[in-house]
Amino acid sequence: MKLSYLFMVASLVLLSLTGVSACTSEIPAPQPVPLTPPSEATEPTEAGFVSEPGALQYEPKLATAKNEFFATSGTCAACHQNIQAEQAQDVSFDSLWRSTSMANAARDPYFLATVRSEITHLPELREVIEDKCATCHLSMAHFVDKAQGRTSQIFDEGGYLDPAHPNHALGKEGVSCTVCHQIRADNFGEESSFSGGMSFDLQNSELRTVYGARPAEAATVMEAIGYTAEQSEHIRKSELCATCHMLYTPYVTSEGQISDTLFPEQTPYLEWLASDYASTNSCQDCHMPKAAGPAQISNLTQTTYEGVALHTFVGGNAVLLGMLKDNADEIQPTAEIGHFTASIHETEIMLTEQTAQIIIENTAFENGILSFDVEINILTGHKFPSSFPSRRAWLHLTVTDNRGQVVFESGGMDGAMIVGNDNDLDEHAYEPHYESITNPDQVQIYESILGTDTGEVTTALLEAGQYLKDNRLLPRGFDKGNVSADIAVYGAAQTDENFESGGDTIRYEIPLSGEEFTVTVELRYQPIGYRWAYNLEEDDSAETQDFMRYFDGLPYNSLLVAQAEAQVGP
Repeated sequence: MKLSYLFMVASLVLLSLTGVSACTSEIPAPQPVPLTPPSEATEPTEAGFVSEPGALQYEPKLATAKNEFFATSGTCAACHQNIQAEQAQDVSFDSLWRSTSMANAARDPYFLATVRSEITHLPELREVIEDKCATCHLSMAHFVDKAQGRTSQIFDEGGYLDPAHPNHALGKEGVSCTVCHQIRADNFGEESSFSGGMSFDLQNSELRTVYGARPAEAATVMEAIGYTAEQSEHIRKSELCATCHMLYTPYVTSEGQISDTLFPEQTPYLEWLASDYASTNSCQDCHMPKAAGPAQISNLTQTTYEGVALHTFVGGNAVLLGMLKDNADEIQPTAEIGHFTASIHETEIMLTEQTAQIIIENTAFENGILSFDVEINILTGHKFPSSFPSRRAWLHLTVTDNRGQVVFESGGMDGAMIVGNDNDLDEHAYEPHYESITNPDQVQIYESILGTDTGEVTTALLEAGQYLKDNRLLPRGFDKGNVSADIAVYGAAQTDENFESGGDTIRYEIPLSGEEFTVTVELRYQPIGYRWAYNLEEDDSAETQDFMRYFDGLPYNSLLVAQAEAQVGP
């Protein structure tokens, strides 16, 4: 028995290193398996990125590293890949995860450039900045050091990104399998759990507990690699996601002191909790859609389950995915081009089908004034845009006459800039919220504008102590007059009666001459707004230079969310 056990352990280690299934006699060798098939088009799609045809490829590129607290994805992948649901849908957890923002949290060029910029401007706070940012972006490396009483360092010699660092492999994996699946429910939903306050067992243990939504399978195999599986419903709860996606930060005051209060930098969990979705959908329900039909959770058993969550972690940041895909030779993600193509495609679907709808109504052309209302209905369970404050959405509206000539435009683009946006033209100003628009220089932009404690506009997170503007679109059920200051509406939208739970209605009244017009309106989205990108140019670090090169090289930096068209004439 002892010899067979040792043989099994040795075999699992070898299989983990090679990325081969542990049941080669029963499970066929990995084959290319399609996710939702990408568009056959090779031209830019509506959302702005090129969707290439192709299927996901399984390649043994995942790192295999393990210590007494965490293991990298290569350790898990051997048994949790080559899994399919109906219509050959790939359910393999590692194949879907590896091209997500979660898997690339430590490789994210924008994250690296932003953190480097913050520590360049505030070198005296370097240790605090790197330790806090590593908590969620390089979680495994961070918590290993935390358990041993050390703070985290990300950059330069001795940092996690240094290949010589003993926790380099753990750090580069970002938010990997044994991060989420080892989080305990001890302080779920409490303020102490936010800002990276998740609870781990940081005591050395011969067998570490990993939590899953399904019954534990292949227990002996799990134990052979140092884990014991436990079924727990807490892994499906929004409070799990809130541990990192609720972030409060201190800020530096105008006197150069660290603030006594914290700034709510991103709050999607509280936004969700204030919406109708809190009683119907968790974060996982939307961002980890279910497999199409019954599927296995391991290639070691034949048991199938309905509703297996796909580890796609789909969101709206196709800009990041595009940078990773187009610069894979430099960034070195574990994902193949096909993985990124599929993830970008899924992102486009979420943005164009599950985010918002637009209606043009009450159209009229009288006394030389073309008038109409644009109604936006929001489908998300939190504000849109939500989370990191670099994100913005806006209305791009054009009016063409019966000869096809554009006679009015609001919200057009010039590179990454929104034409007419005060903030893009002047970093000290910002575009107000509008109830009605009458000229091309007015643009309805849904965004959060951060301010210092003295009211100056800023994109530096450690200067941000208040919201000068927050008119991000509200989910259904969100009562803007009865929420905490952390998730409140700020600026003119607070008194706009048409800006309410579930969306916004804005009036356009445009002086024109002519007889027939076509009105076209788009709701567009930028994960990284102009100022949030180009304010980083003040820092000439390698990380900033790399990010700017990647960002400038993208064919598109905005994405389509919804559109509508109406004809107005006699």
